[in-house]
Amino acid sequence: MKALKMMIEGYNELRLMKLSKVVILTILMILLSFKLQAAEISSVQNLSLKQISVEDGLSQGTVNSILADQSGFIWLATDNGLNIYDGYTFKQLPGPDNSFLNATIYFVKQDIEGYVWINVNGTLYRYKPSTNKYQNIMTDTSDNGESYVVDVIQGENSDNKTGFWIATNKSVGFYDPESSQFNNIVDLSNELLTKDNISAIKLHDRILYAATRKGVYAYDVKEKIKVKLPELSTISGGEKFNLQEAIKTYSLYISEQNDLYFGTNDGVFSVNVNNIKAYILGLKNLEPYKLVLENLSVWSFLFTEGELYVASNRGLHVIDPAMHSREFLFGISDYFENTSDNTIISLAQDKHGVFWLGSESKGVYLWDPSRELIKNYSYKREDDNTLSSNAVWSVQKHINSDKLFWVGTDNGLNLVDHQQKIIQRHLVLSRDENQFSDNNIYQIFNYKAGLLLSTSSGIIFYNTHLKQSTPSGFDEETNRILADDHYSIFLQQERYLWIVQSMGAKLIDLELGKQVSLAALNKVVPLSKIYKFLGSLPNSDAMLFSTNDSLWSYDLATHKVVKIYQHLDVLASEWLHFDSWTIDKNNTLWLGYPGKGLVGLEIDTFQVKYFYHSGNSIIDNNVYSLFTDSEGDIWFSTHKGLFSLKSDNQHIRNFTTTDGLPSLEFNDDAGLQSENGNLVYGSMEGISIFDPLQLKYKHLDENLQVYVTNIDVISRQLDFPLIINQNKEIQLEHNDVGISFDFSTLSYGSNQNVIYEYQLTGASNVRYPATTDNTITFPSLPSGVHKLSVKAKSPITGEYSAIGQINIRVSYAPWQSPLAYVVYVLISLLLFFYWVYWRNLQRLKLLKEHEEVTFRENRLQLALTGSNSEVWDWQSHDNLMFGKRIAQELGYVDLATSHSFSQHINLIHPDDKDNFLASWRIFINQHDIDENFSCTYRLKHADGHWLWYKDLGKIVSLDCNNKPNRITGSYTNITQTRAEEVRSQYYGEAFKQTNDWVLIINEDYTSATANQSLCSVFGWNDEDFDFDSNLMGLSKKRWQFFKKLLPSLEEGEHWRNEELVTTCTGEKFHVILNINVGRNQITNNLHFVCVFSDITAQKAAEKELRYLANYDHLTDLPNRSLLLERIKHAMELSKRQSRAIALFFIDLDRFKQVNDSLGHDCGDLLLVEVSRRLTELLRIEDTVARIGGDEFVVLLETYKGTGHLGSIAQKIIDSVEQPVLLQGQQVSIGASIGIATYPNDASDSSALLRHADIAMYHAKQLGRNTFQFFTPRMNVEVNERLEKESTIKQAFANDEFFNHYQPIIDANNGKAAGFELLMRWQSKQGVMAPAGFIAVAEELGLIIPMTEAAIERGLVDLKKWHQLKPLLYLSVNLSPQHFAKEGLVNYIANLLKIHNLPAHLLKIEVTESALFSEPEKAIKTMNALSKLGVILALDDFGTGFSSLSHLKRLPLDIIKIDRLFISGIGVEKTDEAIVDATIVLAKRLNMHCIAEGVETKEQLAYLVKRHCHYIQGYLYSKPVDAETISAYMRANIIEIKVN
Repeated sequence: MKALKMMIEGYNELRLMKLSKVVILTILMILLSFKLQAAEISSVQNLSLKQISVEDGLSQGTVNSILADQSGFIWLATDNGLNIYDGYTFKQLPGPDNSFLNATIYFVKQDIEGYVWINVNGTLYRYKPSTNKYQNIMTDTSDNGESYVVDVIQGENSDNKTGFWIATNKSVGFYDPESSQFNNIVDLSNELLTKDNISAIKLHDRILYAATRKGVYAYDVKEKIKVKLPELSTISGGEKFNLQEAIKTYSLYISEQNDLYFGTNDGVFSVNVNNIKAYILGLKNLEPYKLVLENLSVWSFLFTEGELYVASNRGLHVIDPAMHSREFLFGISDYFENTSDNTIISLAQDKHGVFWLGSESKGVYLWDPSRELIKNYSYKREDDNTLSSNAVWSVQKHINSDKLFWVGTDNGLNLVDHQQKIIQRHLVLSRDENQFSDNNIYQIFNYKAGLLLSTSSGIIFYNTHLKQSTPSGFDEETNRILADDHYSIFLQQERYLWIVQSMGAKLIDLELGKQVSLAALNKVVPLSKIYKFLGSLPNSDAMLFSTNDSLWSYDLATHKVVKIYQHLDVLASEWLHFDSWTIDKNNTLWLGYPGKGLVGLEIDTFQVKYFYHSGNSIIDNNVYSLFTDSEGDIWFSTHKGLFSLKSDNQHIRNFTTTDGLPSLEFNDDAGLQSENGNLVYGSMEGISIFDPLQLKYKHLDENLQVYVTNIDVISRQLDFPLIINQNKEIQLEHNDVGISFDFSTLSYGSNQNVIYEYQLTGASNVRYPATTDNTITFPSLPSGVHKLSVKAKSPITGEYSAIGQINIRVSYAPWQSPLAYVVYVLISLLLFFYWVYWRNLQRLKLLKEHEEVTFRENRLQLALTGSNSEVWDWQSHDNLMFGKRIAQELGYVDLATSHSFSQHINLIHPDDKDNFLASWRIFINQHDIDENFSCTYRLKHADGHWLWYKDLGKIVSLDCNNKPNRITGSYTNITQTRAEEVRSQYYGEAFKQTNDWVLIINEDYTSATANQSLCSVFGWNDEDFDFDSNLMGLSKKRWQFFKKLLPSLEEGEHWRNEELVTTCTGEKFHVILNINVGRNQITNNLHFVCVFSDITAQKAAEKELRYLANYDHLTDLPNRSLLLERIKHAMELSKRQSRAIALFFIDLDRFKQVNDSLGHDCGDLLLVEVSRRLTELLRIEDTVARIGGDEFVVLLETYKGTGHLGSIAQKIIDSVEQPVLLQGQQVSIGASIGIATYPNDASDSSALLRHADIAMYHAKQLGRNTFQFFTPRMNVEVNERLEKESTIKQAFANDEFFNHYQPIIDANNGKAAGFELLMRWQSKQGVMAPAGFIAVAEELGLIIPMTEAAIERGLVDLKKWHQLKPLLYLSVNLSPQHFAKEGLVNYIANLLKIHNLPAHLLKIEVTESALFSEPEKAIKTMNALSKLGVILALDDFGTGFSSLSHLKRLPLDIIKIDRLFISGIGVEKTDEAIVDATIVLAKRLNMHCIAEGVETKEQLAYLVKRHCHYIQGYLYSKPVDAETISAYMRANIIEIKVN
C-alpha cells in the first residue's frame, strides 16, 4: 500500500504542476501589479472564436494537449479521457481494457511513422490507429514508484540509432523500438529535488535540452556531458521579471537562427546556442539572454509557417524568430466578453490553417486567421473614428481617390479612408433628434464637386468641403419634386436625375433645372408602375428600369420603350423590382431580383439561361448589389451573407460570419466595386471590404478526401481501428441490424456544408440523394458482397473528391448459404424420384382394385335381378301389380293381395304422375330385357301423407308379340333420404349464399369444401379441392398452432378467436374464426367447420377511433393525449440513457386576427401550413403535436446543448413568420415559444408541459415572436399570479371590496362639487388600491360585477348626501368591458330609478381604450347614456393615443387632465403647454376641465388663473370612506378657496 500511495502521489505532481503555475502566477501578478503595462490590445481586427466544449460532446473541459494527426483527425487530451474529433462527433479512445476512459491524458503526440504517443496518468503508451493496437512503453522507471513520464521526442542516440527520447520527472532515457529496450541516459535526480521536475525536452543538432523548474539543462548526446545553462540573473533589465518564477521553464523551441526560446512562469526568453557545444565543454560562454515577452506564464509553443506561437495565461502571442519581432494576437476575453480567463494551455494547427486552442476548463477554441481577409468598419460608442451608425444604406466611390469612399447610414454620412483607417463623419444627429431627416442617407451619387444625396427628407445637394447642403437654384416646382417623398433615384451622366415617387416616376434635367416629360414612356408603361431605375447597359444610352415583374429600357432621345425580360408567376400585388445587374465573362446578363432570386439572361437574346432561388440552390431570394470580379465571376449580397458564382461551372459559394463578415443581413444599394477590384458591401452591422480574388481562393487548394470515421451496428459491439482501411473488406454478420457508416472530410471550417453522395452496389443496387448528413444507415444488408461508394462535394470549389469505397461482405445464414442450397437441390431430386416410384406403385394398386370392384358389381347385379324379396311384380294379362308395399307400408289393407295398375297410378302424387307414366311407357315400348326401369315418385298413404319411393324394374318375359308380359322389380322407401336431401339443399343454399366464409376440412386434412363467399375472396374456381394449409391465408406460425389445436378438439366442441387472413393477392382481412367439430353420419369421420366472419371494417373503425383519440383531425399531428404518452416514454428513455429531452410550447401570434378577418376556413388552412412547416423543419424522430387552437408542442428527445435549442427555436420562429397566401391574401403571423427541459425543469410530463407553457407566456410578455427558457422564477410568478387570482375571486365572493371617495372641489368656493368613486380591497396585506387588482379582475371577467357592486354601494351613499346637498354628483370609472356588454344603458337607468336619483348626478368616466376594440358600439352606448342624462367625462386625457376625432364624435361634457401633466406645472414647460392647450380646447368645445393630482398651491393658482377651477387631488383630500365624507359635509368645511 505504501508503494501504491507513493506512485499515485507521483502522478498527481503533473496536475499539481499545472495548478501551482496558476497560483504562483496570481501571486506574482499581485506583487507586480504596479509594474504591469496597460492591458494589451488585440492585433486581430476581425477576431472570431468558435468554442467546442462538453455541451458539444467533449468528455471534459480541460484540454492538456492537442494533436492534428497526419490524416487530419484532431486529438484532444483532457482530464477525463482522450477525445478524437472528425468535425462532426467526438469519439473517446478507450485504451486497453477501457483504461483511458476516465483517466487524465497529459499529452498526445505523433511520430513520423504514424504512431501516437499517449501519456495516461504518467504511463506512456504507443498506439497505432490503423490497427487499433496499444503498446505499454513505460509505466514506472524507478524502484520507489515516484517516477512518471512527462515528454517524448523522436531522434538519434549516441550510436546514431533512431529511436525515442523519453523524459520522466527526474531523468531522460532512450527507447529503442526495435528491441523494445529503454536505457536511462541523463539523470537529474541530484539536481532536481522535491518537485523541481522536468517539464519538456528538445533535441537539436545532437544536443538534448531539458526544461525544468530549475532552469534549462543541455546534454551533448555524442560527448555524453550535461550542463546547466547560465542563470537568468545575468540578463539586463531583470527588474521586468521575477527571477524565482522565470527559472521555472515549461516550453522549448530552437529556431533556424539557432536561438533557443524557452517559456517560463514569468516570460519568454531567448539565447543563441551557436556555441552550445563549446559551452558544454567549458570552452566558450553563451551570448546574453534576451527577454522576448514579459509578465506572462507560458504553457506551450507552436512553430508554423515561420512563426512561433506562444500560449500563455494572457492569451496568444506570436514571435517572428527571423525578424526578432513579437505581437500580441488576442485573449479569449477579446471575443467572449463574459469571461476573464485568457489562459491557453495547449495549441495546434490543423491542415487547413485553423488554430486549436485548449483551455483549462472551457474546452477548446478554434481560430481561423483567414478571417482577416475581410476588413470591417462599424459604429463603436465613444470612438469618433468609427462609422456614425451600423445600419448602412448606401456606398459610393470618392470622385478623386480609389482609397476613399462614402458610406450612407441611418444617421449620417461617412467618408472612409481605407488606407489610413480614418473616418470623417457628416450630417450626424444626436440620438434624441429627429431621425427622419437629412441624416438618413439612402443613396449617394457624385455630382460635380459634391454629392447628390437621397435622404428621408428629400433629395439634397451636399457640399463636401463646407459640410452642408446647398440650395439647388431651381424653380419652385422642381424643388417641390426634390423635396417630396421618393423610393429611389438614379443619376445619369451627372445630368439626368431619374426619380421614383409614390405618384409615379419623374425625370429632372439638372442642367436646366426643369422636369422632362415622360409622356411617351407613360403610354407604354404607367409611370406609377415603375419601381426603380438601374442605369444603362454597355454601348447603350437607354435607361433600364423595373416594374414589379419586368425589366425595360427607355431611350430618352428616340422615346423607344423595349421590354427586355418578364418574370412569370408574379402577382400584381407583390412589391418587387429588379435591384441590380452585371455581366460575367461568358456574356450572361445577371439580374438581382430581391424576393425571387437571381436570373441569368443570354445577353444577345435576353432568353433565360439560369434562375437560382432558395428552392433550387443555397442562395437567399433577396439578391442585391451584383458585381463581376477581374476573373469574370459574379458576387452579390443577400440576407444570408455574400455569395460568389463561378461563371464556368455555376458553382455557388456562400460567405458568412465564419469567414469574417460582421452580419448576414446586407442591404440593397449598399454595394461598391473600387477601381482596384475590391468590393465594399454595407450591412446592418457596418461595411465589409475585401479583395474578391483573395477571398475566393481561400482554401481553394483544399484536396478533399473522404475518410471512414466509424462503422457501427445496433446488434453488437464492433472493434474497428480509428483509421479504417478502405481497401480491407468489412466483415458483417447476416443478423447485424442498424448498420451505420460515418464519414468525414476532416475539413473543420466547412465540414457542415460538405455534400455527400452515396451508392450501394453488389447484392443491392441503390443510389441515394445528395445530403449534408455524414452518416448513412441501413436497417440491414442481405447476405453477399456489397460495395459502398461515397464522394464529397466541396462547398468551396464545387468539385468532388475521389470516390471512397468500402467493400462489405455479409455472411450467410446457415440455412441460406450456397452449400445449403446445394443440399436443398439434392434433397429435392431424391424426393422427386421417390415420388415417381410411389406414383407408379399407386397406379398398379388402383388397377388391381378396379378389377375386383367390377367383379363384385356384376355378382351383386345378378343377385338383385333374381331376388323376390321386397319386390313388386306386374303382369300384363290382367294389368295387376303384386307386392307388400300397398298394404304394409301404405296402409291399404284391403289391397293386400294385389291391386290394379290404375289404382297404383291413382295413388301417385299429381306432380309425379306424368313423369312415372312417361318413364313406364318408354320402358315398355323398348321390348329389351336388358334395359332397366327406374323412377322416383311419391305415393299417398292411407292417412293422407306422402311417401317417397324409388322403383327399379326389369322385363322378365315377353309374349309372342315381343311385348313385355311380366315385369319384376324392387322398391325402396326413400322418404327419409329425400327429406334429408331437401334439408341438404336448403343447407346448401345457405352455405352458398351466406356472407360469412365457410371452409369444411376433413379429418385427415386432405380435402376441403368452401362456400361461394370464401371462393370469391380468395379467387378459387372450385368449391371442392385438395386441402393445403396455405389456403386458409394464415401465417406458417399460426398454422402450426392450428395443427396442434384441431386434433385436440372433440366432437361437438367449439373454438373461437380473432385472426389475420392474407389472400394470395396480398389483401389482408381481420376475421373472427369459429371452429366446430362434427361427424359425417355416412362415413362416420370427423370434419371441421371453419366459419370466418369478416370484421375488417370494424377493425378499421376501431383504428379510426384510436386515431381520432390520439391525433388531431385537422393537421394529422399527435394531440395532447398522445403527446403526454410520448413525453412519458421519452422521460423513461432519458432516465435509462442519462440524457436530457426538451419541450417547445408554441403559440401562434396574430392568429386570431387571421381567423376573425378571413374566416375559420382560412384559419384551418393556416394551421395546416404551420404544421407542414414544423414537420419539415424538424427531424423525423422529433414529435410535433397540436394540443388545441393555435398551440403546438415540439418534443426533442435528443439535442446537442442549450445553444442548439435556441437555434432550433429561432428557426421555428423564422419559418412560421414566412408569409402565407390564403385565398389570394398574403398574411403573416409569428410564434412565441417556451422551452423546458427534462430533468432540469420538471419531473413528470404534465409539469414539463406546464413549465413550457409558462415560459411561452413570458415570451409573449416580452413582445411576442421570441422564445424563452423556463426558469424556476417563472413558476413562482405564475403561482403567485394564480394565488392572486384565487384570492381576488375569494375576496369578491366574501365581499371584501369597499368604496372610497375623493372630493372634486370647486376652487371658487372651496366646496365639493362631487366625488369620484375609487374601489379599495381589504386584503391580508392591508388596504390595496385599484392598481393592485383591477388588471387581474379584468382578465378574470370579474370587473363588471365588482364595478356594479361598487356603483350600487356608491348610489346608496349618494342618496344620503343628496339630502344634505342636492347638487352633489358621483363620478364612476367604467372598464372597456362594460361598453362591450349589452344592456349597460338599461342597467344604469334601472339603478337610478331604484334609488330615485336624477341621471345628471351620475358622471361616468371613460378612457380612450374603451374605443379600441369596438369603437362604433362604444360610441353608440355613450350616446344612449348621454341621452339618458348621464354626464360623460374623458379620463386621463393626453396619456393615450389621444385623437381629436374622439372629442368631436363623442358626447363628452368633461375632460380630465391627467396628473402626469399637472405634476409638471412649474417644472416642465412642455407639460404646462399641454395643460394650457387642453383647457383652451375644452373651452372651445363647450366642455369644462377637471384637473387630477393637484398637490401644491402653486399648481392650484396656475390652474385657476386659466379658468380651470374644478380640482381633485391630495391638496384638498386623499380618497376617504363614506363616513368621513358625511362628517365633512355635516361640518360644512371650506377648503382652500381661490377667487
